[in-house]
Amino acid sequence: MKLNKPALGKPFDLQKPVLTKTPEAKRPVLGKGFLDDRKWSFSFKYFGQDRYFGLGDSEPKWFVSLLERLKDLSTQNIDSFLSDYGVKDAYRFHKIDWNATNIPIHRKDINWVDKNIIDNEGDYPFFQFQVSKGKGRVVGFWEPGYDCFSFLSD
Repeated sequence: MKLNKPALGKPFDLQKPVLTKTPEAKRPVLGKGFLDDRKWSFSFKYFGQDRYFGLGDSEPKWFVSLLERLKDLSTQNIDSFLSDYGVKDAYRFHKIDWNATNIPIHRKDINWVDKNIIDNEGDYPFFQFQVSKGKGRVVGFWEPGYDCFSFLSD
């Protein structure tokens, strides 16, 4: 049996396995209160360009406002935000009422989002919040467990 000498100076046997059991996947260690301090995060998985949704005609200043709003929300605790009517009102955050007279499309018209989401308004209600006064809004929905707010666009 031939032994090779590694850089640290200790011999090892190349013919015998080093591991005697399959390594287990390590899970991250979460600090106390981690789940209670979930901040907003955003997914662009369902971002779409459509007649009523899209960013193609937006001016560069609007993009700056959008990024500032997303940054601002990213610092906020989701549960605190959702339970504070005053904060929600300041952001004009609310569930979309698809039966309102000023809504130009129907939920089913958002055909770039998975059908199981579109057909399940109970689990995936759509919400909106303003970018800034007079500068539009962001439309999206919460993914299960508040993993993130899926950004559709506006």
